[in-house]
Amino acid sequence: MRVLLDGIALDTTRYSENGDIQLTCITDDDASFEALSAAVDAEGRILDLRRGGERIAVRVTEHEVWPPHLRRLEGTLHRHEIHLEFAPITKAAS
Repeated sequence: MRVLLDGIALDTTRYSENGDIQLTCITDDDASFEALSAAVDAEGRILDLRRGGERIAVRVTEHEVWPPHLRRLEGTLHRHEIHLEFAPITKAAS
C-alpha cells in the first residue's frame, strides 16, 4: 500500500490498523532515509498520514530501523518499523 507520511511517499510492505497504525517500509537511498528519520524521530510531532483520499493526524509512538545505523551506509537498504497513534485534531482559537 502506498501512503504519504508528512509528504514522504512510502511503499509499505506491511500496513495494519488495530487501535493504532503499524507500518513497515524500506528506504534505499540517503535522501529518503534522512527525510523519513527526521520526520518520525521528532518527539511529540503530529504528522499528516494520507492513504487514498483519507488524511489522518498521527503521532509516532515507536520507530525501529534495521540495520540499526544512525546514518545509512552506501548500498544498504533499511527497514523501518513505525507505530503510529491517532492524534486528536484541535483547532486554534481565533
